[in-house]
Amino acid sequence: MIAARNFEKARRPGAVLLLCLALAACADAPGSAPMPTREALFADASFAPPSERIAASDVFQLSPEMHAYLESRVAEEAKQHGEARGLVEALFRDRWLKIDYDAEFTRNAAQAFEARAGNCLSLAIVTGAMAREMGLDVRYQSVRTSEHWERDGDLLELVGHVNVSVGLPVPTVRSWGLNTDRWTVDFLPPAEMKGLETRPISEARVTAMFMNNRAAEALAHQRTDDAYWWIRSGVAADPSFSALYNTLGVTYLRKGLLPRAESALRYALSIAPDSAESWNNLAVVLRRDGRGEQAAAVEREHPRTRAAALAAAIDGGMRANASGDYDRALELFNRALRTSRDSHQIHYLLAVTYLNLGDRRHAMEHLREAEDYSLTARQRSVYASKIELLKSTRSSFRLDPDVLQAN
Repeated sequence: MIAARNFEKARRPGAVLLLCLALAACADAPGSAPMPTREALFADASFAPPSERIAASDVFQLSPEMHAYLESRVAEEAKQHGEARGLVEALFRDRWLKIDYDAEFTRNAAQAFEARAGNCLSLAIVTGAMAREMGLDVRYQSVRTSEHWERDGDLLELVGHVNVSVGLPVPTVRSWGLNTDRWTVDFLPPAEMKGLETRPISEARVTAMFMNNRAAEALAHQRTDDAYWWIRSGVAADPSFSALYNTLGVTYLRKGLLPRAESALRYALSIAPDSAESWNNLAVVLRRDGRGEQAAAVEREHPRTRAAALAAAIDGGMRANASGDYDRALELFNRALRTSRDSHQIHYLLAVTYLNLGDRRHAMEHLREAEDYSLTARQRSVYASKIELLKSTRSSFRLDPDVLQAN
């Protein structure tokens, strides 16, 4: 399954759009049913109530601690630097706070503030929430970066990126002739931001992205019912966000509700007809429903995506490793790396393969790359421990290849 989530890696952190791709073999298929209305896509009775609170109002809600911080530290910085820069200084350079990158899960504003950590979507949300409370002008942007995929069980997740800029409201600038400088908040260094294509997005779209991320994260942890309700809430926030319907299709597929999965994916394609992820997922649904010819028609019109090719290379490499064909595994993992060069998982699998070949030097290089590109503190800790173990062990040594589940 292909999901889309917005977060990014430690070396170039900051992303937020999760597109789920069901891992399997991806003109409209013949014999398709009429397009349902949006409300008809949902099947509330098929899902248990959520195990956690799901409310769009929580996404940008400030906690009492955030209000206190605005009134103390941010106000102090604003006196010295102005309101926009003062907020940025207080959030990211203040020794009392300093929000760091971590993509364990997508946090709302209050959660990111409490944890002092978040992915790029969480960063944009906590900054935007506090800036809005100060009366600043807030602008969210989708940023086009190099394609990056993460494997999570039977999901393959396309990682996107967003950021936020803050400044004085335009009427204030015009009335008082104040400096119009804006401050862009992003985990990416300024040098890496140069030349990247950006597109403005609404606060409603940011909310929908948050809900879609949480749905994909729930799917990755086998919490299908929760995923459904996150999607439901996301559609209420921004019904035009096609990724939600793609993730809904994956959710129905997980439940075995194939007709509903097909309807959700066709609805996603009615909004974004060029979505390779949704076409891939539709082919999976058709095959599982016994309609191989229709699936083949989809695949002829919409050849499998780079994501599906990536999944095939990873799975083939793991099978080759298990059978002792290490040269073939090396070939396949390097092919996967060309598609997603900054995947910590692929670097780790290459380290496994090089160790199987007795090449400790290249294994160490890829372990360090895996650590550099890891998305969470837990992943970094796992890779750091493996690096130390490899350093201290001189005898024959093997790494557990099952990193896709372990990390």
